[in-house]
Amino acid sequence: MNLDISCDPPRLTWKDRMIDIVDALDLLDSCVRDRGPGYRSLPRRLRAVSPTAVDDAFPAATESIVTLALSKAGAPLTALRPLAHTPVADVYASGRHRLNLTLGAVVVLRAAESMERHGQTWAMSLQAARRAASRFVELIPDRVAEGC
Repeated sequence: MNLDISCDPPRLTWKDRMIDIVDALDLLDSCVRDRGPGYRSLPRRLRAVSPTAVDDAFPAATESIVTLALSKAGAPLTALRPLAHTPVADVYASGRHRLNLTLGAVVVLRAAESMERHGQTWAMSLQAARRAASRFVELIPDRVAEGC
């Protein structure tokens, strides 16, 4: 008897998926591998300005490490647009967003975003994100971690 049962997990859409701290680190790592460890985002003042200035006022989904990471996770462009002018932590804290992120993911993405905005490479942004993740996890009491 041949039971052809697929072991693949169900495909989640952006609306169904919650990005946690591990997912955020994996996505950031993927961005660094795609662009290379020495890649730096262009400072906002050096970006070309469109003569129409309609939707070009917002960065494309691949201009920053955070927006590229979230776009890889399937975030729609409308969810990424606020990140063009507002830090990810502020967008998350406002409660008026379409970002399906845990607090741990926000901590990690914020650390990467901060390094990037200071002109650091994406590899340095990833290192900062890893340090932030380590500090965040250290806050969890041992008795809670033992129950996992």
